[in-house]
Amino acid sequence: MTVDSHTYRARMEATLASFSAAWERGDIDSLMQLVGDNPLYRTSGGLVFEGREAVRLGFEQICKPALSSAPETPPPYFFGNRCLCYWLLPLSPGEPPVLGIDILTFDDGAKLIVKDAYRKLR
Repeated sequence: MTVDSHTYRARMEATLASFSAAWERGDIDSLMQLVGDNPLYRTSGGLVFEGREAVRLGFEQICKPALSSAPETPPPYFFGNRCLCYWLLPLSPGEPPVLGIDILTFDDGAKLIVKDAYRKLR
């Protein structure tokens, strides 16, 4: 099945929106439904998780429900099957949120197969 670039982009955008919402909720099962086969998750702290079981473990270790709503960030930038996605993550009450960016890669079905996370260190 061939998908035109407009349809593929819309599917990537939908995946990203669902992934972001699930991440804010700390909903690991929903995150895993949006991940393709043999995914790779690399964190800014140097941790690397490869394969579905390992990525799930990585999400469980790192993804927690947001303490408050995240402030506005610039819109994602899509190029080919990749996306640059900015985020601000409130880690603890009263502390300024951590600024970060993900470089995401999508498979042919617009599921995430690579999540490279980078954050600004304090």
